[in-house]
Amino acid sequence: MTGITQIVGALTLPPGIGHKWLLLLSGLLSVIFGVLITLWPGAGLLTVIWLIGIYALVFGSMYIAVSFQSRALAPRLT
Repeated sequence: MTGITQIVGALTLPPGIGHKWLLLLSGLLSVIFGVLITLWPGAGLLTVIWLIGIYALVFGSMYIAVSFQSRALAPRLT
């Protein structure tokens, strides 16, 4: 559900917000992660732990990138 919400959010943001592709990419990765977990539930606990770890690293770095972009955007909003 998170991935679908992020994809819809990226597609409905008004033009000029900038770097909507990061939100779209994170949504797509969330959907892929959910599909992988659904397709291979019996793959073992270690695989699930690895997938969650990779997911956390990817999204952590993307959220850091978005926060820097938000800080740069803040002066234009006031």
